[in-house]
Amino acid sequence: MEIKDLKLTRGALEKGKPAEILFFDDVEYWSCDRFVEEMQYIEDWVQPSEIKILINSTGGSVVEGMKVFSKILNCKYPTSTYIAGIAASMGSVIWAAGQKLYMNDYSLLMIHNPWMQMDGDDPNDQQIIEAFKKQLITVYCKRFGMSEDKVREIMDGKPGCDGTFLTASDAVEQGFIPATHVIETSQVIRDRIAAAVKGNSDSEIVKAIMSLAVEGNYQTDGKQAISEKEPKIADNINSQSNKKNMNDELKVVASQLGIQGDVSLEKISDAIVQLNQAKNDLKKANDDLASVKSELNDLKIKHEAEKATNASLQKSLDETKAELQTYKDKEEAQRLEDINSMVDGAIADGKISAESKENWVSMAKQNFDLVKSSLDAIKGRDQISKEIANDPKNHEEAKKAALTEAEKIQAKVNELVGEGFKFRTLEDLK
Repeated sequence: MEIKDLKLTRGALEKGKPAEILFFDDVEYWSCDRFVEEMQYIEDWVQPSEIKILINSTGGSVVEGMKVFSKILNCKYPTSTYIAGIAASMGSVIWAAGQKLYMNDYSLLMIHNPWMQMDGDDPNDQQIIEAFKKQLITVYCKRFGMSEDKVREIMDGKPGCDGTFLTASDAVEQGFIPATHVIETSQVIRDRIAAAVKGNSDSEIVKAIMSLAVEGNYQTDGKQAISEKEPKIADNINSQSNKKNMNDELKVVASQLGIQGDVSLEKISDAIVQLNQAKNDLKKANDDLASVKSELNDLKIKHEAEKATNASLQKSLDETKAELQTYKDKEEAQRLEDINSMVDGAIADGKISAESKENWVSMAKQNFDLVKSSLDAIKGRDQISKEIANDPKNHEEAKKAALTEAEKIQAKVNELVGEGFKFRTLEDLK
């Protein structure tokens, strides 16, 4: 390899001066092999005073990433690693390999548990993941001086989250870097990047935005280098392929965002701000819809409960009505029986004729008490005969009538047999 073949270096490469190299790709075998090869060339042929590694990567293979980690960790020259955009997953491990660690004030660090595409619950896959997890925990614990519990907490993230995202200020607070190792940028660039990245969960888009920010923020005269007091990165990008790679990534992002024409951070930032606003509006609409659905479900539940209650009440009412009707039917049958008994009694007592029964029954149905009192007032045959028999006047009349008849019979007998025959009367028998 010759110096003209280098694709990842930035600025002039001179013996005894700082050298800069980029890792702006996914952590895969081709990107890691290329990085290790170029870094080895810098060590062997440039012999710099220090090697500065700028990182903008969303991570990738643990195995390939550990290759880069080991190369940086075992470099025979002092190393400093910078999060130029985002260092996520294995990108964060590569960043942790530097002897000195730096972040831009808009950079992002993301740490999470390793994972792999698995087919079912293969115990071998589980074993591999657990081994990688222990390896990364060891790296983070030793590089940052943290307890294993603290590292596990950061790797696990909050419930429902894949690990933990940290800003530069978060990294300082958590103890990853000192505050003096945060590289300050202009407020305009910080605000622009913050607006572009805000709410974006697509790590590739974040990486592309950060790449554009790095390209715009680190352009100098190519003579400045990073100092410990004022960490600024000298940056004449000599490699056209790096520019092309970043521009290609940005064009893809711009295409996804519907941006036409020239691509710039301002355009991407504005488009993402609009996209985020649209997402927020959609989220609010979805929240409102969810709220309405929840209210509707509550109303449905309430309605069903009321229907069930009404059905239960109706059933109870129907049962009560049926029971009441049974009592009414029994009462009516008893009443009709009482009426027939009363009228039949009156007929038997000779108070009324049998032919008038239907009329008396009909009247009793209308007014039982009135008919009863009327029938009670009518005297029966036995009572009339007794009264006639007990009346002295009637007795005398009967006696006279009886004597008259006796006299008539006696006269008839005398006529036939003579006067010597005596006809005995009722009175004679007494």
